[in-house]
Amino acid sequence: MRRRGLVIGLAGAVAWPFTACAQGDATARPDDDVDAGAQRDIEALIELLKPEDRQSIRGMTENELIRLHHGYGTWLRNQFRQNKFAELFRFCFAKTTPDTRSFDAISEIAIREIWRHLRSSPNR
Repeated sequence: MRRRGLVIGLAGAVAWPFTACAQGDATARPDDDVDAGAQRDIEALIELLKPEDRQSIRGMTENELIRLHHGYGTWLRNQFRQNKFAELFRFCFAKTTPDTRSFDAISEIAIREIWRHLRSSPNR
């Protein structure tokens, strides 16, 4: 199933549900700790994106990823609630703590992992 397009909502002053420091500074973590199942889900999610959406996400800075929260993030949270991309959900769930755990927090981690994958694979 192909998505119609990436809807990027404007977040204004909204911040992520928790900071990278709350997850053990995820920005310093290398990509290679993503398990094989989560990696397959990330690649499947990237395949669903239009080429221009891939390019748009790849070109964002990490601070700009919040712009994906309302459009792409909502779609991703709905997919997780329907038990789709379960391996990626489990991987991201494990990166949260009980006091920060929510679908928002889990989708934030997933978006960051998709972004990292796109930036490490420029030919996608």
